[in-house]
Amino acid sequence: CFSEAAAQAFVEVGVPHVIAVRRNSRVSDPAAHAFTRAFYLALAVGEKVRAAFDIGKQAVVNAPSVPAGEREAATFLLLPPDAPHDEAILPNLTHVDRWEPPAPPRSTLAGPLPTAPEAFLGRNVETYRAVSAVLDRRL
Repeated sequence: CFSEAAAQAFVEVGVPHVIAVRRNSRVSDPAAHAFTRAFYLALAVGEKVRAAFDIGKQAVVNAPSVPAGEREAATFLLLPPDAPHDEAILPNLTHVDRWEPPAPPRSTLAGPLPTAPEAFLGRNVETYRAVSAVLDRRL
């Protein structure tokens, strides 16, 4: 991701809260997804920037899809480093102590979907070649 250098430019022009990834570090897609989802949800329920940042990092540590969670969580930075980051970005929202996601809609299916037949798995390459040949009028 290498966003620390770009983040410094935002800090230099006065952006009070900037999240970046340490220079010469990479973050996997699952780690970025876990962080982003938890961070923005925390902001949406009224957490302050520092608390939301810490929640995002903890989500990376605990994400089952991120095998090196602690290492990846340590690559996230909240800049500028000397700022308190004790501001709620969405101050007009009431703080939520506990959020329960809505129940998923009831399924209209009688049961779970059957698995794809094994003969069709991996056929996308063959299908692409056939469609390309037809479009190129080679068939």
